[in-house]
Amino acid sequence: MHQRGTSDEIDVSPRIRTELDRGTRVRIVICWPHLSGYMAACWRALAQRPGVDLRVLAWSTPTGDAPFDNALAENSPVRLLDGRERNDAALIAEEVSRHRPDVIAIAGWFHAPYVGLALRKQRGAKFLMGMDTPWRGTLRQRLAPYK
Repeated sequence: MHQRGTSDEIDVSPRIRTELDRGTRVRIVICWPHLSGYMAACWRALAQRPGVDLRVLAWSTPTGDAPFDNALAENSPVRLLDGRERNDAALIAEEVSRHRPDVIAIAGWFHAPYVGLALRKQRGAKFLMGMDTPWRGTLRQRLAPYK
């Protein structure tokens, strides 16, 4: 277990901090597009942190933009989604709900099945969205979830 004031302490909300202090694990689901070596290493490191119960959904099909081998997900809490599954909003919602997350992280606003998670009630889960394109409210950004 971690000790306060050490590098093992996780910076979280007071509610989640209380759960950690009681020995409860924080359940995190990360919904990510393409698999990469860097992200797989980050997920493995996060999963090894005390008090973290991690599940990752990521796309399995290598593309020209992300030509990484699916073997990168081995020995990690990653569920690879094939080409059909990654566009199946109901399947993704079920996978996320099954983990009963406290926190759901999505990688931007571009993938409708991931963005749709934020629109559904996920048992009080907090949402974290990361992006490399700032939200400007453009027509393209507003319509992206409906692709």
